[in-house]
Amino acid sequence: MEMKLVILIGLMVMVLNHASPANGDITCQEALMDLMPCKAYLTGSGPGTPPITCCIGVKTVYDAATTRECRRNLCECFKKAAAGIPINPDRLRQLPDFCHVSLPVPLDPKMDCEAIPRV
Repeated sequence: MEMKLVILIGLMVMVLNHASPANGDITCQEALMDLMPCKAYLTGSGPGTPPITCCIGVKTVYDAATTRECRRNLCECFKKAAAGIPINPDRLRQLPDFCHVSLPVPLDPKMDCEAIPRV
């Protein structure tokens, strides 16, 4: 279940990032590990704001997912892993603001990965 939540978070962040190396793209597993600190916040079992470690993970994933292909792959990975996670949609939508990350697309667990914008 933790892995699914992390994947969902990563999906949201990856979808919205830009600019990366061809062979140095972040993997799904790496992104999931970076986003693990967000679990309690996103499921509503933690405080009303994400911990700093969560925001560091969000920024790390955002900065690493720089190509459209990488973001689409991570999006699909996150969606598959996130199936059945009791995520709080309001907290998900608030995550970019709390973490000071500007995303061109709203965070939504039902996002169409094919619709990820070009870099």
